[in-house]
Order: sequence, then structure tokens, then C-alpha cells
Amino acid sequence: MPRKPGKLSKPSYREDRVAWNLAWERENDALYGTDQRFVLKPGQPIPDIMSRNIPESVYDGMVADNPIQNTLSFHNQICVLQHDLTKKVSVRYGQYDFENRWTEKCTPKEREKWVLEGLVRTCEATHDFEGFRRYCPEITIARMNFESGKGFLDLVQMLVLEDIEKVPDEVRKVPNPIWEAMNGSITGTDKKSSPGRQMAQRINDIHRVAFLTMFVWNTLLAFYGESQEYGSMKTSKYDKPSSEVRESRIRNSDTGQSKISKDVIKEHVELDRNTHRGCITCSKTAELAGVNKLQQCKKCLNIGRDVYYCSKECQTKDWRSGRPPHKAICGKPNALVDMVTNPSPPTKSVPETDSSPVPEPSQPEAATRILDYFNVVGKEPKPGYTRSPALLHQLKQLRKEPKADYFIIAPSPYGIACRGLWTRIVFRICLSRVICEHNPHQVCIMYKLLLPIAVSIPKVGMEGLRQQLKREYRVDVELEPAVDDSEIEMMKESTRGRVKSLMGID
Repeated sequence: MPRKPGKLSKPSYREDRVAWNLAWERENDALYGTDQRFVLKPGQPIPDIMSRNIPESVYDGMVADNPIQNTLSFHNQICVLQHDLTKKVSVRYGQYDFENRWTEKCTPKEREKWVLEGLVRTCEATHDFEGFRRYCPEITIARMNFESGKGFLDLVQMLVLEDIEKVPDEVRKVPNPIWEAMNGSITGTDKKSSPGRQMAQRINDIHRVAFLTMFVWNTLLAFYGESQEYGSMKTSKYDKPSSEVRESRIRNSDTGQSKISKDVIKEHVELDRNTHRGCITCSKTAELAGVNKLQQCKKCLNIGRDVYYCSKECQTKDWRSGRPPHKAICGKPNALVDMVTNPSPPTKSVPETDSSPVPEPSQPEAATRILDYFNVVGKEPKPGYTRSPALLHQLKQLRKEPKADYFIIAPSPYGIACRGLWTRIVFRICLSRVICEHNPHQVCIMYKLLLPIAVSIPKVGMEGLRQQLKREYRVDVELEPAVDDSEIEMMKESTRGRVKSLMGID
């Protein structure tokens, strides 16, 4: 659990956000260091910010039904937020050239303004968010401004999901070896550490990801002059402190541990008092959902668990496909506790394979079948290759309209097809490669094939196409060797022979 930020050591962000941020940066730099990249050096001492002296009974109290329900709900909200962030970032990068605007057209002072605004909005999300900043040393003005703002773009890239269509089952974490060592100190090297300590470690990880994701989300909104209230950040009560916790506070009064336990319990009470109820499925409060009040699951209410829904649709969705499905835990007092203390081993799904030969198409269907065969939608990137947000936006458009070869994104998405069947096939072969690995030469071939179409589209032309491919593949075709026409013709001939043999056509 995060310790409360020292009220006397830091000014309020409402009064002086610059001084407030500077105080936070100094505090985190003292813990994590001032290097641009975080590296855990051999023999480096691990600062204790995780309250290792909390009595075991406090950790045990975290493995109770309502705290677990609250943690799962919060985790699911951040999964949804990361999905929404991925969609927003892909549009901003692909269609509105955010990357160039942030690095080339913004001054360091302007970027500082947006970073501070993003931080303040994040801390205002709920009353306890400011404390989570202690887990996020990446967010400093210097690091976000690094290399003309590339530091912020790197953070965005680490939070963007690979699958733009699906809400993830797990939050996407931002690696930081120093943080991981600090948080890992809760359980230490003991693989059989108590479930309560494991839960505390998981909660800290979720809090860290939540702050980083909310910061990027709010900074992006602020940059475009937008604001959006994002659901509710808590949806369930914490259990009242048990008699065992109260007794441990008395027993440990001589060791100084009672104050730690008291602070933790007080924080739980404050969280309950300040929490806005939210739908367990979509996170919306009653006000945001446009209803008079949220409906509570009666069976769970009878066992003291708080589960709320804004609509029948959200209830049905949570019942069937919630995380976990509500039908597995509804009205069952220890169901959530059992999931944490006795987790089922993960099952690996075996993909279905079809070994039957592809049926030979009739002559009129040949062109369509060939193009379908070279459809790139659904191909996974190779290990180590991360797709840019702009490329994710491109792939989203291609999923919507698979008959198009490509989309010219700006000023608005415009589906196009290359001229000639074999030109289209060569283009799709190149595309299938560049969406899976960094391949500048294949990008240059695509540029040459798309250029005759791009120059005919108003407000696009040669420069618009070059900038789009640069955003999508991190390749500037002007800096690469030119592609010769003879190379493309050779690719067509080679492809023609291979495809005719494969499809059995003339």
C-alpha cells in the first residue's frame, strides 16, 4: 500500500504545481536515481518504501472478499482504459500526426505545460492517486522532454496494446528494474510467501500502471484541449479492520508498528468514504451512465459483497465474460478468496489447424481468391518488434475494409487499391513483411507502388505519403536507397509463377 505523501514536505498542486512537481521529482530521484534509464546496479541497496514492517495480520486482511473484489474491479478498469488509450493514440498518431507535433512543433516549455496538466488531472482522478506517483519515477519534466519529447513518446509506446480490438485480460506494465526490486521485497525470494503479501505486491503493480496510464491519457487530452471524466476509480468497500488487526496494533505499540497499521486502516476507511460507486463492467457512475442509481447484485449483497451495474447489458456481459465471470462467484462467500489463494493453472489453448488443401478456384474467382490469400490482417509481429500506434490505426482500417490494399490516413482515412492484380499482390507481400518486422527496403517498395495514387489525392501527394509511412514504420524513404523499376518487375514475375502454381490457374 502506498504511504501518504508528506503534507509538510510538498506544496499542493492546486496552489503551485511547479513547486509541487519539483518536490515530487526530488523525492523520487532520491529513491530511484537520476539516470535517464533505470538500471539496477550490482550491490545497489533497495530502499524500503513498501512498509515491510506492517504486521502480517494486515496483509492477511487483504485476502478478504471485498478487498479482492475492489482490486479486480480496479484492475479491469485499467485494462479498459489501456484499450481506450490505444484506440485514441492510434488515431492521434496516424491521422493527426501527434508524434511530429509533439517533438517538432512544441517547445520544451510547452511540453512541460502539458506534462504538468496531465499530472494534475491524474492526481485529481481520485483522492488517493497522488500517492501512487511514488511508484512512477519515469514521470519527470526532464525525462518526458528527453530528446525533444521522445521520452514521453517512449512511455506512450510502452503502454499501447498490440491488439487494438480487444480489452486485455492483464494490464500492460512498464518495465523498471528498480521498481520491480522494491515491490518484490514484499514477498522476497520466498516463492511460498503468504497470499496477503502476494496480493499487496499485485495491488502496488496495478497502482503503478494506473498512474502511468492515466497520466498519458490526461496529457494527450490536455494537448488537444479535451477533458473527459473516466468512469470511477473505485467500486467497492474495504472490509472493516478485524479484531486481529486491532489486537496486532496494541501488541506492536512498543515497536512502532502500531502507527503503520493504524495508517493503513485509516487509508482503507478514507477510500470507502470517498469512493464513487461504479458499474463493475463499464466503470461508469450513475451520473455518467444517465441513470438514477446503479443496481446492486442482491445475492452478493447478502454476503456483504458490493457489485453494481448500470444496465441489464452490463450485467449480462459481466455474468458471461467478466473477469472473472460473475456466474462463477455470485453469492458465493469465499469464491474470490479461493481464486487468489488457490489459483487454477493456466490452460494453453491449442489453435485449430486445417490440413485440407485449398480448393482450386474457378477462373472468374481467381483474382479475388488470390488477393484473399495474401490478406495480411491477423498476422502477428515477430518477437522484439513493436508496432507503432500509427500502424495499429492502419491495421484497424484494413480490418474494417479488407478489400482495400491500404489506407491513406490524412486528412481522413481513404481506402485505395494498387493498379493491376500483380502489383496488388506484390504490395500485399511487402505489407505482410513490414507489419511483422522492421524492413526499410520493403517500405520503400510500398512507397513506390502507392505513389501514383497518392499524388492524385488532394492534400496528400508525395510528401503526405512519405510522412505517413514514416509515422507507421519509422522509415524515411528519402534517406533510403531508391527502388529500381526492374526490381518490382522481377518480383511480379516471381510472384506470378509461384501463385499460378499454387492456385492452379493460367
